[in-house]
This record gives sequence, structure tokens and C-alpha cells, in this order.
Amino acid sequence: MSEEVTHIFARLQGPACDEASSVAVLADLRKAVWLEPLTDDQKWLILDLTLRTLTVGRVSPRVIVQFVNLLKNKCIFLPLHWPIVLQHISLWRQQRLL
Repeated sequence: MSEEVTHIFARLQGPACDEASSVAVLADLRKAVWLEPLTDDQKWLILDLTLRTLTVGRVSPRVIVQFVNLLKNKCIFLPLHWPIVLQHISLWRQQRLL
């Protein structure tokens, strides 16, 4: 990731950025990324950065639940993709013991 990208993501971290705003922006981004013709590795890297951004300076379990719930509503028309996205989020949480 470029320095510009990581700087933009850093502005969405807590407590400097409102939690609801960060969740909304990153859920929109996650949906858009999933629809792009990217490799699975690229999608995983972006998801990792997204979830790390969401959990900095916040109560991690709570913000992840908010993110998943909002993302689920945004992905309602992507029923084939949703289980894969959810699996990736679950794996991320397990790796970080959240």
C-alpha cells in the first residue's frame, strides 16, 4: 500500500474519527472492492487494512459487529459473495483473537 493510502486510512481510525462514520465509509469501500476484478490476495490485504483501521482506538468486538451488520445490508444483492466476505472477517478475528 502506498503512503497516501495508509495516510487516508489513518484518518478513519478512532478516536479521532467518529465510529459510525468510519464504519459507514469502510463498509462502502469494502463492497466496492469486492466488486472489482482484484486478486484474492489484494482483496485480503484491503480487508486487513480496513479491519485494522476500524479497531484502532475503539472497542474491537463492538465495531466489528457494527461493520458486519452494515456490510451485510449493503451486500444483500450479492448473496454469492457475502459468505466469502464473512468468512474472511471471521478468519481475521480469529488471527487477532478478537
